[in-house]
Amino acid sequence: MFVEYAGYTPEVVETALHDLEVLGEQLSDSLLDMTIVRDQEVADQLWKLREKSVGLLARLGGGRQGMPFVEDTAVPPAVLADFVREFRSILDGYGLQYGMFGHADVGCLHVRPFIDMKDPQQAALIRPISDEVAKLAKRYGGLLWGEHGRGYRGEYSPFFFGPDLYPELVRIKAAFDPENRFNPGKLAAPDRGVIDRIDGIPFRGKLDSVIEPGLAADFDRAIACNGNGACFSWDALDVLCPSYKATHDRSQSPKGRSALLRAWARIESTPGVSVEEAVEVEEAVAASLATCLSCKGCTSLCPVKVDVPTMKSRFMERYYRRRGRPPAHRLLAQIETVFTIGRTFQSLANLTLRTRAVRAFVRKLLGIVDLPAFSKSQLDREVPIFSPLIARQMDERARELSVVIVEDSFTASFDGAVPVAAARLLKHLGYNVWRLPVLPNGKLLHLLGMRERFARTAKRRIEQCAAIQDEGIQLVGLDAATALMFEQEYREFVPGMRVEVMGLESLLAKGDPSIKFGAHMGKQGVRYSLLGHCTETALRPQALNQWAEVFARFGIDATPVRTGCCGMAGLFGHEARNLQMSRRLYDLSWAVPLSAAETVPLVTGYSCRSQAKRFAGQRPQHPVELLWSLIAGEEDDE
Repeated sequence: MFVEYAGYTPEVVETALHDLEVLGEQLSDSLLDMTIVRDQEVADQLWKLREKSVGLLARLGGGRQGMPFVEDTAVPPAVLADFVREFRSILDGYGLQYGMFGHADVGCLHVRPFIDMKDPQQAALIRPISDEVAKLAKRYGGLLWGEHGRGYRGEYSPFFFGPDLYPELVRIKAAFDPENRFNPGKLAAPDRGVIDRIDGIPFRGKLDSVIEPGLAADFDRAIACNGNGACFSWDALDVLCPSYKATHDRSQSPKGRSALLRAWARIESTPGVSVEEAVEVEEAVAASLATCLSCKGCTSLCPVKVDVPTMKSRFMERYYRRRGRPPAHRLLAQIETVFTIGRTFQSLANLTLRTRAVRAFVRKLLGIVDLPAFSKSQLDREVPIFSPLIARQMDERARELSVVIVEDSFTASFDGAVPVAAARLLKHLGYNVWRLPVLPNGKLLHLLGMRERFARTAKRRIEQCAAIQDEGIQLVGLDAATALMFEQEYREFVPGMRVEVMGLESLLAKGDPSIKFGAHMGKQGVRYSLLGHCTETALRPQALNQWAEVFARFGIDATPVRTGCCGMAGLFGHEARNLQMSRRLYDLSWAVPLSAAETVPLVTGYSCRSQAKRFAGQRPQHPVELLWSLIAGEEDDE
């Protein structure tokens, strides 16, 4: 139970809190625990948890979800405790688990029994439970609906309003809606019309029960979507969901995409559906998924974890299996091989890519615009490649202080200064630094639904890194979008092997306590802002705070800044068809902090730095670049 106090002065609030503490002591025999929170940030987090509680009830796994058919009862607060006791007895009698929360001060209760609506026997429990709870609420002087309206529980209106009042409601309905157009059959029916019965309406669970098991397994998160609508946020600083924020089109949100995927899966599982209908729905799904940036916001921030990027990959595999792939996909699938050539012949590659004819050709053939230039990197000259044989010659202390940089192909190809700065900083702090050769990560294969090829890439990368991890050596990634593939995309294909490629900020923040950081580097009057990659924000929400801690240990003032998606998201922002949406997303939450005069922006994601350079005209530094430049500057001064 949350009890919140407000007052015009701190003294008023403290007096109320003191009275609460006294009450807690008086109830010590029955009170399990009580914590008073004065930190507003912690209080906000607790209220956010309460806000998401409805959606969290759908995370049970399997087919059961919290169903709202006896949601929203209200009784006089004085009898709420006894009412709750009997309510629980009803649900316990049916052997159900349930979520129960509400507003104790007004006697309003939100209860969601966990039921698999695809199972006819479980769905049939709606009738007896509703009848029993309705009788219980009336006996306690309450209602079956207290806050959010009756909806399909309108059949209980005569039961609660009685033979005198209910006919008056019917007369009002007839007067204002004589043709019974508005919500027919829900609240009151004129001319002795029929009110819908709570168990007589079509349930989505029955519709979803026709989905064949293979599709139900592959698209289970779409089936699990309970329509909570967290993805409909218009908050530009919220990572979930960028395509919806840019368009305000609900079909371009996790909820809308889930609905389309369910409709498609039902058609795929139903014999006799016309070819025209099947094609129409399948094309609607493809169009909706085309604008998904695969930011992973829905994977963690959606209360139900509706993992659209994974389902997009699975859908695209099936979609192109029937149609055949366009030539552009075949070429894009080789893009990381092209990166290798570009890094090898960097000057020639950049000279070629700068020509107007080549850019026009790339746009026409691949639909790609604003390609970045290949950058120089000294990493291969400064940091040796790691071999498991090296680890076997180390003692335990040497292993603890050893780090292997898992360099991704995007940063290595287009932002080579970042891995060099990271290696130099780690060496300066006393770490033994190694690297892995730059290998394809397969991210684009996953996005395009080329899953067999991606599976081979995932297996190679996992096995390679697992061998190092098994030797007790720490693996560090410099770009969250690719480092997190080891915990996300790769894990689906190699489920039995767990590899953690930690963020550099995590290593530095939680690193060996014997390593000493200099606390004298902050420049007088200079303040820095920290901006994170959307995938990083979604899956590593602590990352920017860890960077701030690291900067503080160096005596530098750096503040995390909340932003949404920058609109680049790997290849997405480079596709000509997405250029307008990409710019729209950049303007929504990135343009202002990047142009702020009072702070210097530091940006953790390669895609975000590339987007900033494209639209702001200047590439911001990665946090590690700043740290190393300050250290190197001090050493030069000495």
